[in-house]
Amino acid sequence: MKSTTRKTGLAATAVILLVGVCALGMTAAWQNGKPAAEREGSETESVPFQQEQSITIKAFAGYSPAVASDWSRLRLWQSYEKLTGIHIDWQTVPASEVADRRNLLLSRGSEEWPDVLYGTQLSPLELVGYGASGVLIPLEELIDREAPFLGALLDRYPDVRRGMTMPDGHIYSLPMLYDPEFGSMLTGRKLWLSRSWLAKLGEKPPETTEELYRLLKRFASHDMNGNYKHDETALLVQDIDSLELVLKGAWGLGNRGAEHPFVDVNPRSGALRFIPTSPEYKELLQFMHRLYEEGLLDNRLFAINENEFLRLIREGNVGAFVGNGPPPSGEGEYTAAAALAGPRGDRLFAGVTHPLHRAGAFAITSSNRYPEAAIRWADYFYGEEGNRLFFLGIENETYRSTPAGTFAFTEAVAGKGDDAKAERMIGRFLIWPRAEYPGIVRQSTFMGAESSASALHGAESLKSALPAEVWPDFTYTPDENDLMIAYSADIQGYVAEMRDRFITGEVSFEAWDDYEVSLRRKGLTGYMAIYASAYKRFAMHDSRREQP
Repeated sequence: MKSTTRKTGLAATAVILLVGVCALGMTAAWQNGKPAAEREGSETESVPFQQEQSITIKAFAGYSPAVASDWSRLRLWQSYEKLTGIHIDWQTVPASEVADRRNLLLSRGSEEWPDVLYGTQLSPLELVGYGASGVLIPLEELIDREAPFLGALLDRYPDVRRGMTMPDGHIYSLPMLYDPEFGSMLTGRKLWLSRSWLAKLGEKPPETTEELYRLLKRFASHDMNGNYKHDETALLVQDIDSLELVLKGAWGLGNRGAEHPFVDVNPRSGALRFIPTSPEYKELLQFMHRLYEEGLLDNRLFAINENEFLRLIREGNVGAFVGNGPPPSGEGEYTAAAALAGPRGDRLFAGVTHPLHRAGAFAITSSNRYPEAAIRWADYFYGEEGNRLFFLGIENETYRSTPAGTFAFTEAVAGKGDDAKAERMIGRFLIWPRAEYPGIVRQSTFMGAESSASALHGAESLKSALPAEVWPDFTYTPDENDLMIAYSADIQGYVAEMRDRFITGEVSFEAWDDYEVSLRRKGLTGYMAIYASAYKRFAMHDSRREQP
């Protein structure tokens, strides 16, 4: 189950393998450099539908700080309304508040419910609950009848459909997908190193965790920026989750990918493993504690915001950082590190995510009088033309085609100035920066950091270290759902708290046994039993899989 602190959107400056034989097919195009097979009735036939009579649909949505709050004035939605004859009555709230505001809204009478929930961070647990209670309607028949573009993707990638389907057999939401061929998006956050700092010291990129430690020590002990001040930052991260994600594979942890930060498979026993109580995880935290204690890990990580994070990188005072890629103004200055080998020789990149990035991006409530029109409206963005409209806007107004066959934003959108300003300019026209939405993120139309040359090259360098198998989020029965919500709140919250305290030295590692005892008292055995049941259902779809 995903950590509740995991970021939920993509950033313009920031933010695979599927299980079994179908999974390998989904990622073969990226790993082998071959295009995915085209199918009859594919999403390339992107022709918007037109309502015979104009209708209005009420939508509740979350907007990111990089995007305008009044969506009725955005050219994206104004243009799409002309294409479809569907007017969206938007009720938008900040993404940081959207989950709580959504739950409050749905706790009222159905007459106050919106018709659709757009980018409201619905988790699989919540989809099960709201679906079972009748708040959300099943969508699988509507998808088959009214959603040809998404339907073509589900036919091509059946494991995505499987990940969207709840234990009761229903699909309650349309997903946010990552194109399985978009390797740098799937690998997400990476460790980036300053090329100029490496050159100044005559160093090569590290290949092991100990080499990384020694490199950071040299970064911290030299006047790398040449200003005769001790103001260099050896390693900058925006949060501990990011650092853990890129390092844990060096201890053989996270071998089922980023969607399951707490559970993977023990390679020795083949059983499910709760990562935060494993001896390897303790060693990982001890390594991170050493970085923190010796001043190699910047101590602002518990308070730094994204703008400050990017500013520090742009100023050139950072030797290494963890992120999706360097800001555009730093393109070329940083190179992505390969997966590091740990003390036992493990070399795994655990930060790879599943193409089914968010299952709950677009749901329809039972108050909606036009469910067919609503799903057709959302389906367009899974097709090629809809994809261009969503990520690029209107040709010759917000973007233009280049002679090379690629796309570029016009100056009206991209603007001039620093990267944060460019992101805000995009957010005046479009809504994708740092957001959750129904659709598919493709390299050809996505203009975030993951499409940069350095990010694409970094993804290529990680191919050989990817897990052989990556899980999407699991789904739970209503009874399991209720228990898992309670267990997760106690267990995952406690793990995050104690991880931070171990790293900073507030709690000694001598207290590790007490930490494990506390987790058992909080219901770890029950938590893992539910996880095992969910995995068993997931694995049943492939009779060749050996179940833990």
